[in-house]
Amino acid sequence: MMRKRRNILKNMLNGRPGLVCPMDAMTQSSSLSYACSFGVTIFLIYQIILEQKFAIPYDGPVGLKMLIAVVSMLIYGMVFFPIFACLAIGSVFGYGISALYVWAITAVNIYKTFSCDVSVKTRIAVVLRALPLLGSLLYLSISIPGRFIKAVRKRQFFVVAESVLDNKQDLETIRKSPAGLHVIKLLEKPEPKSKPSPGICGKIKHIIRIFLKKTLYHWDKDFRYPSRFSSIMIVGIFLLYVLSFEFMTYVFRIFVLLDTLYETEIEKLGLDLGAGGSIYADSMHAIKISMFLSLSLACAIGLLMIVYMLSSYRANLKALFRGDHSVIPGIDARSNAAHMVGFIRYAGYQVGYIVWGFIIQSVIFLILTLAISTVSILSRYGMRDWFVKKISDLWPALLLTILLNIFQILLSKFFFLQDKGQRLRLDNRRLLYTFTYFMFFFNVFLGLVSCLLRILKSIVVGALFMSRLDISVLPQRFQFFDPGFAAYVGYLHVENAHTHPVMFVFIRLMKMNLNSEYRHSTTVDMEMKEIHNGVVSLGLNELANGNASKEKESQTTEQWRRRYAACFKWWLAYTLINNPELRFYRKGYMQVLKLARQEGVAIPVSDDLTIDIDAIKRKLNITESTHL
Repeated sequence: MMRKRRNILKNMLNGRPGLVCPMDAMTQSSSLSYACSFGVTIFLIYQIILEQKFAIPYDGPVGLKMLIAVVSMLIYGMVFFPIFACLAIGSVFGYGISALYVWAITAVNIYKTFSCDVSVKTRIAVVLRALPLLGSLLYLSISIPGRFIKAVRKRQFFVVAESVLDNKQDLETIRKSPAGLHVIKLLEKPEPKSKPSPGICGKIKHIIRIFLKKTLYHWDKDFRYPSRFSSIMIVGIFLLYVLSFEFMTYVFRIFVLLDTLYETEIEKLGLDLGAGGSIYADSMHAIKISMFLSLSLACAIGLLMIVYMLSSYRANLKALFRGDHSVIPGIDARSNAAHMVGFIRYAGYQVGYIVWGFIIQSVIFLILTLAISTVSILSRYGMRDWFVKKISDLWPALLLTILLNIFQILLSKFFFLQDKGQRLRLDNRRLLYTFTYFMFFFNVFLGLVSCLLRILKSIVVGALFMSRLDISVLPQRFQFFDPGFAAYVGYLHVENAHTHPVMFVFIRLMKMNLNSEYRHSTTVDMEMKEIHNGVVSLGLNELANGNASKEKESQTTEQWRRRYAACFKWWLAYTLINNPELRFYRKGYMQVLKLARQEGVAIPVSDDLTIDIDAIKRKLNITESTHL
C-alpha cells in the first residue's frame, strides 16, 4: 500500500497496492544500512555456499533439486525482505515495522549466543564467531529507529520517500554533490604532473610516490560507490572473517583430538618411540603451523584483493565515463541483454568467487608451506646431504641460463638498438643476425622450460586473482568466456548508462529550471545583476543614480546585449578550436550531410560549410563516364 502501480490498472483503488522493491540497485544512499542488512544474511550465505543448505529438507531425485533451490531462494528472500523494504520505502510505517522486526531478530540471536552453558573460552569463541552478525543487527537496531524519528519530523507517515531527482533542486546542492564535484573537476584546468626532484634520492621518492598512488586506495570526494557494490564488498569481508574463524576452529579441534588419541594410545601400549616420537611431534607441529599460516595468508590476500577491487572499480567506471575502453570492452562488444544479465548476476558471482578464491588460495598455500616444512624436517633427520647434492648439480645450469638472459638484454640495449635502447632502430645488423642465428638452438632448449613456467605462472596468477572479477584469467580474445568477468563488464556498463555524473547533473539542472518559481526568481535576479554590471562597465553612473532617460536606458541594455553576444561568440570559437571534433556536429554540417544523403552523394568529412553538392555530383558523373 506504500507504492502506486505505474502501468496495470492505475485507476483501480487509486493505483494501490504497488510493487515494493527491496533495494534500488542504482542508489548511492544508505550504503552502510544496506551493507549491514546484507551482513545479517552472512551465515545463511555461508551455509548456502559450503553446505548447500535448502529451506526445505530434500533427499529425492537430483533432477528436482534445482526446483527446491528456487523455492528456497524465494523463502530466504522473504525472510529478510522487511529489512530491505523499509529502507527503500522510507516512511514512518515502514521504519516502525522494520524496527520491531530487527529488534526481534537481534533478541533471538543474542539469546542463542549467550544462552548456552559453556566455558568462558568457548563463550568468547562463540561471540567472536557471531561478531559480524551481531554488529550488523545492533547497527540496524539503532539506525532504523533513528530514521523513524527523522521520518516523523518530516511527516512522511505513509508516503514513499522522494529520490534525489524528485526533490526540489537548487544550484548549491548540485554543486556539492559527488556528481557536481565530478563535473566541476572536468571543467577545471588539470593539475600539472609533478616532476622528480634532481638527484637520485628525488627520483627514488618520485617512483615510490607514483607506486603508492597506483597501488594504495585513496579517498576521492567526487566519487561515491553505489550501495549495492559497497554491500557486496562488506559481505565479502564478513565472509572472509567467518571462513577464517570457522576453518581455524575446525583445524584446532582436529589437532587437539589427534594429540589426545596419540598420547592415549602410547600410554596404553607403553612404548618409548624415541627418535620416531620426535619426528611425529615435529611433523604435527609443522602441519599445524602450515595450516594456520595458509589460512592467515589466504585471508590477508582476500582482504587485499577487496581493497584493490574498490580502487579498480572506481578507475574502470571513471574510464567508461570518459569513453575510454582500453581496459573494459565497449558496450558494443556484447548485446544489451547480455550486459543486463551480467548486472543481475554480478553480486552473487562476486560473493561466490571471493569464497572459492579463499578456499583455493588456502589449499595452494598449504601445499607450499607443507613442502617447505617437509624439506626442513627431512634435512634435519639425515637428508641434508641429498638436498645439497641436488642443488649443487642444478645451480650451474640455472646460473648459466640467468647469465645468458642478462647478456641478451644488455646486447639488445647497448649494441643492437640505437641511442642505448631509446629508439626501436637496429644497429650493428651483422652482429645481430649472427647472434640471433646461434641463439636459436639454445632458445629451443630454453623454450621447453619456458613452457612449464608459463603453465605455472597461469596457475599462480589465476589462483591469486580468483576473487577479482575485474581481471579476466583468460586471454583478451576469450575474456568473455570467463563468466565472472562478463558479469563485471555488464554491471559496469549498466551503471555507466544510468549513473553517469554529467548526465545526472544535466537532468538535475533541467529539473531545477522547470521549477517555475525558481526559474522566475532566478531569471529576474540574474537579469538585474547582469544589467547592473553592464551599466557599471559602460561607465553610466547617471543611470545607476536614476537620472538617465528611458532612451539612454534602452541604449545601455542594447549595448550590454551586444557585448554578451560577442563574448558568447568568443567562447564558441575557443571551444571549437580546442575541440575540433565538435565542428562536425554543428547545424550547418548536419544540414549539408542530410541533403547529401537525400541526393545519394558521399561528401568528405570536413567542417567546411561551403560544400557544393552539385559540383560533387558533376565530378562523380564525369568519373563514371570516363570509366565507361
